[in-house]
Amino acid sequence: MRTLVLAQNKGGVGKTSISRILSEYFARQGYHVLGLDLDPQCNYSRRFLVMDYDPADPDGVYPAIHPAYLPQEHGDWDGRSSTADIFTHHPTVPYPSWVNNLEVLPGHGERLRQLESQARNDAQTMSQALKTFLMRDDLHEHYDLVVIDTSPSKDALARSAMAVATHLLIPTLLETQSTEGLVGMLAFWRQVNRSRTAPLEIVGILPNRVRSVGLHEGLLEGLKGHPGTGRFITPVTLADRIAFAESDHTDAKPKSIFDLPKSNKARLEAEAVGRYVHGKLFA
Repeated sequence: MRTLVLAQNKGGVGKTSISRILSEYFARQGYHVLGLDLDPQCNYSRRFLVMDYDPADPDGVYPAIHPAYLPQEHGDWDGRSSTADIFTHHPTVPYPSWVNNLEVLPGHGERLRQLESQARNDAQTMSQALKTFLMRDDLHEHYDLVVIDTSPSKDALARSAMAVATHLLIPTLLETQSTEGLVGMLAFWRQVNRSRTAPLEIVGILPNRVRSVGLHEGLLEGLKGHPGTGRFITPVTLADRIAFAESDHTDAKPKSIFDLPKSNKARLEAEAVGRYVHGKLFA
């Protein structure tokens, strides 16, 4: 079983969108995929599942009652399951999504924020809990790939994911602020690897929302020529296309970028990224 974490300490780089695209791509290729949402915003969860909302909390997103929940048979479980339960030793029951072969353990906004606040000085405990979860025999028997979406930071949740995953993908925008943070992100990756037995393999730095303008072309060439980032830049990119933005919405039609016509440029780019990541994960 491979575990792919998407991480970037800069927000707005399309990390969740790419997590979604890759989850769908591998599921459609016949792999059994488990998606873990460690971002308190829960955007990855909302893309694949119907979530509940706390009207008193604008960010109060939490899982709905699990479709397999039977109160008379699950007396020790309230019927809701989230990634927060990984760290608190409560039942973890992935939810079926609308994508065949893809199941999701959604986030719980309030509880993930609480965990992050409590764990600022104890990231090692969180890493061990996530490692224990990912080592479960039933996960290895049922899933080929785990995709972990993280918050845009170097918080304890992101650290724990990087501490236990097998592979890392770093999305970036071709904007000065985003690209300037890549050296620091790579330093963070190296720091994580110093405390690991088996290294966290880097899939690459994936340029996202690329436009055919001088600024983007210049920054991309600069990244490719930079001694710190050059060898990590992926040969595939995702352009700034309306189809990607539209497919992020829960009421998108079609639901998936992979349901667009086979000649659609957005679909072709998504498939190219999927093939590239596949080669890195399963070659």
